[in-house]
Amino acid sequence: MKEKGLEVFTTYVRNLIAERAREEYSALVESTGHSDDDTDFITTLTGLFKDIATAVEQNHDMLLGSFGAPFLVNFILGLQAECDMQGSRIVQRYIDYKKLKRLMKEISGFNASQRMEGEQPMTHIQPKQVASLLEEMLSLAKASEQYRQYMMGSMQDAVAPAPLDPSVDNSFTSGQFTITIRELIAYYIAMEEFFMEQSVDKAISIDEWTGETLSSSMVDDVFYILRMCSYRALDTANLQALTAVLGQLNTLLATNLAQALEQRWKAGCNRLLKSLGAALGDATVPSTAPPTTSQAGQHASVLNNSDMASVYVQKLRIELESSTSQLFPSPAHHQRIKSVLTDLSKTASDLRRISTRAIDHVANGLMPQLRPILDEVGQVDYELSDGEYAANEVEDTWVQALLAALAAYLNTLQPLLTPANYEQLVSLLLEKVADRLEATMRLKKFNQLGGLQLDRDVRILTSTLADMTQQAVRDHFARLSQMATILSLESVSEFLDYWGDSSTISWRFGEAQLREILQQRTDFLRDEIAALPLYVQ
Repeated sequence: MKEKGLEVFTTYVRNLIAERAREEYSALVESTGHSDDDTDFITTLTGLFKDIATAVEQNHDMLLGSFGAPFLVNFILGLQAECDMQGSRIVQRYIDYKKLKRLMKEISGFNASQRMEGEQPMTHIQPKQVASLLEEMLSLAKASEQYRQYMMGSMQDAVAPAPLDPSVDNSFTSGQFTITIRELIAYYIAMEEFFMEQSVDKAISIDEWTGETLSSSMVDDVFYILRMCSYRALDTANLQALTAVLGQLNTLLATNLAQALEQRWKAGCNRLLKSLGAALGDATVPSTAPPTTSQAGQHASVLNNSDMASVYVQKLRIELESSTSQLFPSPAHHQRIKSVLTDLSKTASDLRRISTRAIDHVANGLMPQLRPILDEVGQVDYELSDGEYAANEVEDTWVQALLAALAAYLNTLQPLLTPANYEQLVSLLLEKVADRLEATMRLKKFNQLGGLQLDRDVRILTSTLADMTQQAVRDHFARLSQMATILSLESVSEFLDYWGDSSTISWRFGEAQLREILQQRTDFLRDEIAALPLYVQ
């Protein structure tokens, strides 16, 4: 008897909802016949949701108290059956009215043409038109998801603390309305992917440097677009839509943007080096050289683009990871999203590698400018008399000339580069300079005063360069410093004071290399060097 009464009551409420829904749908159909395109599908659909939700709220306590949870659940499922009819009709009308199938077909044809070698595809679809459709589809999908969560939550609350029977979930989500929303989501995904690609390519094609930032316009523009699209996908609260859009986002970063950065960095680096040469002239100019032109800043932006892009990718990944963990708490859902976000981390690393190659190219390009000074080091004598050693203490040597040249280039480049790029340039450049100096010093002969002079030279280099960077300069010159320590010893046997388990020095030379350095001392006997009891530390 109760079941029959509930069935009659449910039918009565459904008829009330259906009558109002038919009126709203008739008005909707009539409005679609006008040319002003002001049809409000979203209001019509949310109106249906509100009517159903109101019916649940108004009868919740009565049904639960008088008949129990199963009757309330069946009542909600009955109302959902009406939503399957009325809601799917509204959404299908939207799909037909907006000609989404035709747009989907054109987008698919455009994408296929793009993949054909030598093809120059054309499309009449404008990104602005697609953006408007995306916002509408988002609103429909978002309202549908909020409605689903409310209805499922009402049924779960009714049977709590017991879990909701899976058959109830399946019954609610297997109806025609859910099927139609899935179709809408498929259109949304295709158009969002199209919109992202077209917008990213446009941002790359109109790239310009304004002089207001260290990077050019395409980096900020591309990430503004992709961030907007990713959060729009997040707003759908649909896992399929989110993972598809994030996958396309990563593809665009790893291909379209990365290719643009890859194609431009070498020419930009060469122009930067050329502009630096024009601004600074000879490598021996003092650090008070005139500032570089704005052209140098434009060329430097090509290097900065990759670094900024890498930073933006990581920042976006962190933001999305935080947002998705709250919206999709299910471990299975979280794992699917995590796999996509992991791909973003890899892309960030790939973009950073492009930046590293560009900075290394600049460092290599600066070395020829320093060659005259480094060549001069090869002519310096380190077999010194007392008078020569004392004179070097008050007179400028190759060290001051090298520091002046390095300061000239680094002081000019520092305001043009991102902090990460500048620090990496300093690191790479000092590494190359240290390697060249070591190779030169390994060819020389020393006496003790010469070893002490080398120690003084290395100390001046490291202490002065430390003011130009935040990194540990001593690491770059550690081998040179250890060479100076060896070459300034009083005797061969004194080396043992710096060797062995009790030594505080972590030697960066092997046994054979250490003996070779000791042999550079003209006053050390080879037999004594050979007799040193060295062993691998």
